[in-house]
Amino acid sequence: MRFLPLPDSALWHRLIEDRHPLLVDAAVALSAVTRPLAVTALSLVVAALLAWRWRPVLVLPLSVIAAGLVGHALKPVIGRERPPEEFRLVVETNHAMPSGHATGMAALAMVLTLWWWPRGGWWRLPVAGVWVLAVTVSWTRLYLGVHWFSDVLAGLILGGAVAFLVAEATKRLTLS
Repeated sequence: MRFLPLPDSALWHRLIEDRHPLLVDAAVALSAVTRPLAVTALSLVVAALLAWRWRPVLVLPLSVIAAGLVGHALKPVIGRERPPEEFRLVVETNHAMPSGHATGMAALAMVLTLWWWPRGGWWRLPVAGVWVLAVTVSWTRLYLGVHWFSDVLAGLILGGAVAFLVAEATKRLTLS
């Protein structure tokens, strides 16, 4: 195995050494239901349910789709290899960086943050919950041995940044 930056290598090895069957099952299940396509579908369903009442809701699926497309386009450009196959608990065949799961979840969480955080009060609870879910999904990718820490960190940053840019662009287009 080639040299990895210390945080990637140390954290990855720690997670691989301490796998527990129940956590593996939970990580596989959560990882399966939060695949990038599933998060995109979820964002479309939420938008469809709310669109009759609030037009800007379409920024949610636009952000998730845009983040996914940017992440997917970056994978072969970056060309980061995944951890060794013998340690992976699920099958992944494309490049590792950025994590598509982390990218999609961060895009979803960022849009909800932009909508609900400024409202204050109890609205901040679901925002915090979605970010906890995004970090948990990112953790599953490490725990299942299919990503390095920097892959999921890059995905979280990319998803949040793309969603922010899409939301800002959408806001400016609707105001002009």
